[in-house]
Amino acid sequence: MSIHIACLLDPSLNSALAVWVDALGFELTHDLGKADRLVLDYAHLTQMTETTAIAPRHWLLLDSQLNVAQTITVLQQGCGYIATAPLERKVLENWLAGAQPLVDILAIESQELPTPPEDFLIGPFVDLICDHLWTQEEQEQAKQVLIWRNIALQLPAFKQLQESTKLSPLQQAQLACHTLAGAQILSTTDKRAAQVALQHHEHHDGSGYPLQLQGNSIDPIARLAKLYDSYIGLRRQKTYAKAQTHEVSIEKLLWGDGYLWPGQFDPQLLTSLEANADELAYLFNQHRHHAN
Repeated sequence: MSIHIACLLDPSLNSALAVWVDALGFELTHDLGKADRLVLDYAHLTQMTETTAIAPRHWLLLDSQLNVAQTITVLQQGCGYIATAPLERKVLENWLAGAQPLVDILAIESQELPTPPEDFLIGPFVDLICDHLWTQEEQEQAKQVLIWRNIALQLPAFKQLQESTKLSPLQQAQLACHTLAGAQILSTTDKRAAQVALQHHEHHDGSGYPLQLQGNSIDPIARLAKLYDSYIGLRRQKTYAKAQTHEVSIEKLLWGDGYLWPGQFDPQLLTSLEANADELAYLFNQHRHHAN
């Protein structure tokens, strides 16, 4: 028995999909009242209202150029299937059959708040970079809040993603949802920590995620977290990239490397990092010996 499938796509995609779906024995319709599946693109998704009777888990999103922030939005909507053009036949068949929907990465069951890993460099880093920029009270709050920014990465679903040797663009976006998950689990215990968890991957120039905030719209501690994580990320050995020297790391932060660029960072914090680069190298080496 065939099912009715609503289709809200760019006309050129719509006609091609109609031929394909018809060949599989299904029927496209624009009448949402008759449809129990919905194929759409991101442009239509952002315009849809809550009056749509179709459950988001029944949506198949087609888009060839979703960025991370847009994909996070789709995942928040609860879209069960996401594909980039050209659409793989297996994805379409799974969607038509209602099989193998995406794991809802934001379905966080109530549980004890995980313990953040120790990081002995955070305190000295805050003192070094923010000494002449923030009050002592603001620095102390930053030290208490920063340790919680990645708390959602301690949850099983995100740990499993981190253990993968190579992530697809969709899996990378799922992993990026740790910002939303962290804010969710911290919202009842520490509002400031929740805000920093949400925003610590935002960029000063607006190119970050999940909300693409920019400038002073980003919490100052979250801006500091972005700088801290970028430096530490460059210095540490990873499965996909070797550790960089202090000198190379500073150069990448100040001048960019194609992935990082200076516009991502609060300019005052970046200037302070440059001015205190030698002391930062000493602190990192101390921290590394302490950790070992």
